[in-house]
Amino acid sequence: LHTPEDELLEGDVYTALSYVEAHEVAQEKVAEFIGEDATIDTPEEAYVIKESRILVQKAKEFIESAKSTSSNVVASVQTFKLASAILNNQEKYVDTIEDEGLVDETFVHHNILEIRADLRKVNKMKSGKLYKKMTTIHPETNVALDVTTAATDDDV
Repeated sequence: LHTPEDELLEGDVYTALSYVEAHEVAQEKVAEFIGEDATIDTPEEAYVIKESRILVQKAKEFIESAKSTSSNVVASVQTFKLASAILNNQEKYVDTIEDEGLVDETFVHHNILEIRADLRKVNKMKSGKLYKKMTTIHPETNVALDVTTAATDDDV
């Protein structure tokens, strides 16, 4: 069962995973924009990136510690983040193929509504609930796919 402690841990793990992701992206951006190229080629870059890597390592240690005490919570948060990322990418893809003239407005409208509905479902998901299927569109083939997700409170 999903306990209040699990809910607190879920929030902390989500924050730590987001923190790691943001720092890793920022490390690349610092290297690209401060120095001559994407490599670490100035003392300032080296200092900032070193500090960031130390903080990322601490966040990763926290995540590993959380896995050892409650692996299901960590897996649940990772699933939520992945599902959200996939759906956000799908929405961008639909916008792209519309901009390229590959699909009509009806296709775009229908699929954007479906993707946003799925995003709302993902955002409402809670660990420990029943599982259900969502339909989503594969970005390269435009084929509908069934994705198994945790049911929301509205679904139970």
